[in-house]
Amino acid sequence: MERNLELVKKILVKAEEHCAPDKALFVYDVEIEGHDKDAIRYHCDLLFEAGLLLPSPAESYRFTKASDDPRGYSTFVIHRLTWEEHEFLDNAREPKVWDAAVQTAGNLSWGTFTSVLTALACEYAKAKLSAYGLFGGS
Repeated sequence: MERNLELVKKILVKAEEHCAPDKALFVYDVEIEGHDKDAIRYHCDLLFEAGLLLPSPAESYRFTKASDDPRGYSTFVIHRLTWEEHEFLDNAREPKVWDAAVQTAGNLSWGTFTSVLTALACEYAKAKLSAYGLFGGS
């Protein structure tokens, strides 16, 4: 299965929306239109492996929803995003920045992609500031 950056972004947005100190999100419960459970689980596993999502064993929670799932989707819950992933989402929220990053570096490594995304977000912010006469020449 290939890594899908759009799915990664959607998983992170979903995690940001649903995770808080008093609640978490079971991987099995993550639903994203147009993507099956296996693709979602695969991408969550990639994010866990990279240390970009922080998982907690489901057993540490008082509920065991979906615990009878034979594929083990309930084994982990998404506890929270890392600081780095909050930064990533902040840079990815502007559609123009996201689209340019995907077109420019979407098929390159994660490190390269996030560097390009960050650089484009900085340039976008500079252009906005310039429009207000606060940065550079306009």
